[in-house]
Amino acid sequence: MFDLSMLGRFSFTHAEPVKGALPPGRHHLGISAERDAVLFVPGGLDEHTPVPLFVMFHGAGGFPEKVLPFIEEHAERDKFLILAPHSMYPTWDIVVGGSGPDLERLQEALTEVTSRYRIDRDHLAFAGFSDGASYALSIGVTNGDIASHVVAFSGGFMSIFTQEGAPEVFIAHGLQDEQLPIETSGRANATKLKAAGPPDWVEPALDAEAPAHEVTLTSGYWIDKTEVTNAAFAAFVDAGGYTNQALWSDEGWAWLEGKDATRLPLHCQGDVPEHPRMCLTWYEAQAYAAWRAGRLPTEAEWEYAARAGTTAATYAGDLDEIAWYRGNSSEGYTGKGVNTAASETSKSSGGTAAHRTVATRRPNAWGLYDMLGNVAEWCSDWRSEKLPGGSVRDPTGVTAEIAAKTLTGALRVFRGGSWDSRPGIVNAASRMGNLPGQREISVGFRPALAPSL
Repeated sequence: MFDLSMLGRFSFTHAEPVKGALPPGRHHLGISAERDAVLFVPGGLDEHTPVPLFVMFHGAGGFPEKVLPFIEEHAERDKFLILAPHSMYPTWDIVVGGSGPDLERLQEALTEVTSRYRIDRDHLAFAGFSDGASYALSIGVTNGDIASHVVAFSGGFMSIFTQEGAPEVFIAHGLQDEQLPIETSGRANATKLKAAGPPDWVEPALDAEAPAHEVTLTSGYWIDKTEVTNAAFAAFVDAGGYTNQALWSDEGWAWLEGKDATRLPLHCQGDVPEHPRMCLTWYEAQAYAAWRAGRLPTEAEWEYAARAGTTAATYAGDLDEIAWYRGNSSEGYTGKGVNTAASETSKSSGGTAAHRTVATRRPNAWGLYDMLGNVAEWCSDWRSEKLPGGSVRDPTGVTAEIAAKTLTGALRVFRGGSWDSRPGIVNAASRMGNLPGQREISVGFRPALAPSL
């Protein structure tokens, strides 16, 4: 059975309280020893009346205690609970690589809250600012049968692959926001939601991997044996890759201008030469490939190389032998990384986890390492909501204009899953995506030497 939590769907259900109510004030819920969720309880709640719940997601680099002061006065006045989760990473998992540990922890927090309070199901809001707003929109619309309202302040995007229910959505965005311009974020999100219509009109996520179809590639190509490493990418930087406009697309150069692009966010720093380079935008990956006189592979080229003549989802039966994923990426790891929680669902034993040295798992039949897991890999295509079907020759994906009309908006594809992915995502068919200017802690790439597109 397909694990719907990979699409952001809750398994959480409301239940009657079995524990006592907490005294007024802030309370850590004990979900995690670090980066725990906080519940604010106003004074004077009527224990016999269902209480509204306001779930507030912080922005990138934020934390519960940073957002609570803005809401507590209102909670005291209007008598509602505030649940302030804390992301496992410096930002939410959807921003850095798909639904995962934050979704699990949010469900645990909601379960703990509902074990103490009878929640008013008509007044359960998901809200957030910036990255937190993107998370609220994504999780709230996906779980509209749980969330009655979604409130998004300056959200950048939505990652919605399936929709249940129809929550009321409020979007606020500054007209002069230079980091996340309103036309490409706030208004774009509102337009997509209006266009989506009733839930039945939203195409199910599994369409992204279907239908099965026959692909013919008419030209041969070479593809790197491993993912691009920190050492390999450093050579590109040292050779002036960030100052040579000829290597960049027009959109990529426009993204680059005015940025210190070689300065990565702190949670993306990685200096082990043999580790795959991660936290690169699609534009940076494309520029590196051009520096190597190549390009990013198309989805079809990537999948053909990943399957290596097989038709199964993985090129070997035992995923642990061929891939670093959430089930094993913490094993024996002693470097800097992310503190992950043990989870039976994702087969994770918990502990500090991160990407690992390339070519330390068994290659596929064509000698290619880490085609699945370690870091997901950018492809050249725009992401479509479903595959074309039938028989196709040398497919290059949909146009940017078509991709922009989907509910998720114009995203570039990445494939293969990563060190932080659940086992159901680490396969040759899984198709994920993100904005081409977005860096992710779990996404890298490998270039191809192939005919021009």
